[in-house]
Amino acid sequence: MYFRTSVVVSSVVLVCAILVPCSHAQVPAESSAEFEVASVKKTSTNALDLARNPAKLGRVDNLRVNLTFRSIPELVARAYGVNLDDVQCPDRFQWPRFDIDAKMPAGASKSQIPRMLQSLLSERFKLIVHKELRPSPFYSLTVAPGGPALKESAAGSAPRCSVLPCGGLSCQRMTIDELAKRLSTGDGPNWTGLDAPIADSTNLTGRYDFILEFDFVSSIIRRATPTDCVASGQSIHSALRALGLTLARKKENKQREYIVIDGGLLTPTEN
Repeated sequence: MYFRTSVVVSSVVLVCAILVPCSHAQVPAESSAEFEVASVKKTSTNALDLARNPAKLGRVDNLRVNLTFRSIPELVARAYGVNLDDVQCPDRFQWPRFDIDAKMPAGASKSQIPRMLQSLLSERFKLIVHKELRPSPFYSLTVAPGGPALKESAAGSAPRCSVLPCGGLSCQRMTIDELAKRLSTGDGPNWTGLDAPIADSTNLTGRYDFILEFDFVSSIIRRATPTDCVASGQSIHSALRALGLTLARKKENKQREYIVIDGGLLTPTEN
């Protein structure tokens, strides 16, 4: 059994579908916040160039907010402070990409950006969403029978994890729980091809330095790798086994809260 609570981004009240258990109680909207000015346009950015230069995806500089090559689900994830895989929507919302160039009003702070994005999605895309608990599969990450093959990090260095040009990750002072989250969010599913998030069940609490080499699954990301790269032939499963870890998909489902897109425009209204 799950609950469904309507959250209407615009002032239109979402009517619950017949035979779907739901609550008519509307979740109170956060205090109003809007960008002073905002331009929303279909993207003109080249996907391969962006894959080579991920810093172009977006930046906040003083009062300016730039978001590049973003899908509607990605904008919703940013607006509601959730991971991309926590956003569910019809397929038609997945591909259109947009560039947003916005200016916050004087005195505004970065913490207000999510609320401003919610207002922008309501105004320009007429977006309607609701929160819903759904059963969700997951992958369990455990220690292999032979034990972990991990190097403890030296004290004092800052945690970081960088993408290897030919596929994989090079990580320093990372916990296994942080690794699981890194592989489950953002571009992680595009790298690994996994269809569900990873839950850390290793009980390992240390920080480690390691290299995780595996072939990226996403065709766009693969095309953005250097031309002299040679495929390692390793999947995320075999790469983790090299570290003494095992990844297994679990049949049981966990209840997980999603942001569900019910409707909206695929082309934003005029700037």
